[in-house]
Amino acid sequence: MDEMIVPWGIVGPGIARGVRMEEANNTVNTSAVILRLFGVEQPSAWTGEVPETILDV
Repeated sequence: MDEMIVPWGIVGPGIARGVRMEEANNTVNTSAVILRLFGVEQPSAWTGEVPETILDV
């Protein structure tokens, strides 16, 4: 299981500062986050999810 854990970080407009993600994450979420930041709807076939705790809302 340890080999499946990959460091992941993101900074920039729309991303909360100083927040440490506590929920599980997956690399397929990267594209979902980028689409959300650009206001683009995610294709229904994609499995990625946006970890809501990282967003500056």
